[in-house]
Amino acid sequence: MKQYIYLPLLLLLLSCVAASAQQVGPVRYNAALQQHQPTQKTAPGATRNSGRDCNLEEFGVLYLTAGDSTALAVEIDTFGLDTLPGEISCANCDDNPIGEAYLDSLDRLIILADEELLGAAYTFQVQFCNPNGCNSTFFEVVGRRENRLVEWDTILLEAEELYELPLPASDLPGPLACNKITDFPDEYEGLDQLSYYTTYAKPDSTIIYVASRHAGVDVITATICDSFAICDDYRIPFRIQHDTLKVGGSGGLEAFLDDFSSYRGPVTSTRFWLDQSVYVNDHYATDVPSIGMATFDGLNSFGRPYGDAGDGDRLTSTYIDLRGFNNNEEVFLTFWLKPAG
Repeated sequence: MKQYIYLPLLLLLLSCVAASAQQVGPVRYNAALQQHQPTQKTAPGATRNSGRDCNLEEFGVLYLTAGDSTALAVEIDTFGLDTLPGEISCANCDDNPIGEAYLDSLDRLIILADEELLGAAYTFQVQFCNPNGCNSTFFEVVGRRENRLVEWDTILLEAEELYELPLPASDLPGPLACNKITDFPDEYEGLDQLSYYTTYAKPDSTIIYVASRHAGVDVITATICDSFAICDDYRIPFRIQHDTLKVGGSGGLEAFLDDFSSYRGPVTSTRFWLDQSVYVNDHYATDVPSIGMATFDGLNSFGRPYGDAGDGDRLTSTYIDLRGFNNNEEVFLTFWLKPAG
């Protein structure tokens, strides 16, 4: 016989989620940038705490990573200048904050982003001039360092503990512009944990995490982005601890018993149960053996229907220590179950 067990009782209510398509619009400012425009991506699968998608890159703006280079074809409308010969030049390439910039022999604008560049925005002006005047075209460029992934040290929490964690927004070169939280794939069994930023009225870099009752490691990814569309990800593991309920032997309970009549609910007792999704009440069923019951009503602990296929109400006992029983003693699990109310 195993010394530690937990006893699950599961009811899955399935639902479907419809996917919506996204469209990518055209580059607005300069046709020469169209070939360099990054493809817009659908935001990563967001949890109920995600907040926003943080897709900050603007159409018509070229984003250049530190150490990279690009060659932009120059197309200038010479209408009004007649057909007189003239000269193409970069009016403001010198001393720009992005890096080295010049026109090559093919009249392309070459930009070499500095390897130590953190973040800068600049509009390059390339002009064609002849005796009749000058016409110009403009290139909006953002130079930036690479995004960073930071592996955070494991944070130790008790069940249902609230933890406040400020992220280092000062490591971003520009002003904070967006934030989000996404769930990281793991084997954590908790469903009732919460993670959110302290405010969504404006960009914020302090997250709040409220632990579930389930013991284990829950991993989230918190993202903060600045005005240069630089986004740093912080992968944060939370290790949740939960006490074990001793049954049998000296100092242990004679039995683990809960008929849901000793407390009002609507959620289950922290002492006996790990999940909060069932609805504890005294009126949903008829002809019950006690005055209390736990109803699998298809709503989560926030009173909302489940939005993901496979999710449903769940009732799992706390972690039980059975070492107080002798090997020849029998242990039984009994419960009343009434379908359809």
